[in-house]
Amino acid sequence: MSECVVCGVEHDPDAGIVTGKPNEGDDRSCNICLQDHIREHTVLSRRESEVAALKLLGYRHERIAELLQTWRGEDKPTKSTVDEYSSRMNDKIEKAAATVNTFERFL
Repeated sequence: MSECVVCGVEHDPDAGIVTGKPNEGDDRSCNICLQDHIREHTVLSRRESEVAALKLLGYRHERIAELLQTWRGEDKPTKSTVDEYSSRMNDKIEKAAATVNTFERFL
């Protein structure tokens, strides 16, 4: 099993903790530590940060939806909801990059 390099928690998908894809030998931060870091240092919403963390750990949209459904005990979010969060994240990333590029021209 993988463990989070930040908080030391073990990979336990049933408990809502994933540390990347264990079969690929990832030993990075858990989704919770990564999500908190993203939330603290970006303008992404709580849900966007949750999806971003899972994407960074190598999970695809369909699997992210399955994990979130399991953790919440609901039929939501669906893959299309995860797609929407991902689209919003990409829009924010593009706007941030455009802002940085604009200011770099003047500095």
